[in-house]
Amino acid sequence: MSSAPDLDILAAIETGQAPRRILEFAARGFVPLSPADLVRAVASIVAFGDAALVPLCEATFATFENDALLEAARAPEARPEQLDGIARRTHERRVLEAVLQHRAVATVTLVWLARRVPPELQDVLVTNQARLLAAPEIVESLFENPDLSTDIRRRADEFLEEFFLKKERERGER
Repeated sequence: MSSAPDLDILAAIETGQAPRRILEFAARGFVPLSPADLVRAVASIVAFGDAALVPLCEATFATFENDALLEAARAPEARPEQLDGIARRTHERRVLEAVLQHRAVATVTLVWLARRVPPELQDVLVTNQARLLAAPEIVESLFENPDLSTDIRRRADEFLEEFFLKKERERGER
């Protein structure tokens, strides 16, 4: 659990209110944060898109342990841009599963992951039907995944048929 000073540094970084020097130190991994909070801080800095800091962040990301990534991805207070940063920089199954299941994960991240996740994570992605109904582009992106499993392809076809194609045909018949 983070202490108050840790939260102040992390909150300042997340909101873009940290001084440039703090951002530079954080991008290098040199701020007094827990490993999971440092992951979130670095992911926030990457999301800012600062051309000078992103390469530093990428090098720092490469040093993070999977446990720190997992803890950051499971943090209830993780922000959408942090989850996106984590998802785009790991292939670790447990971490990706935590991102897929997080309430705050952005649709754009799920669409990106749908095109890439291995078969064992595709089931996790299609389990949240409420999310798929709200963002059918997630299901559509699954069909672009070269490793799409036969079972998930069938389920995705059934989902599209049941919730979208059938309704469109009914509207066309009227």
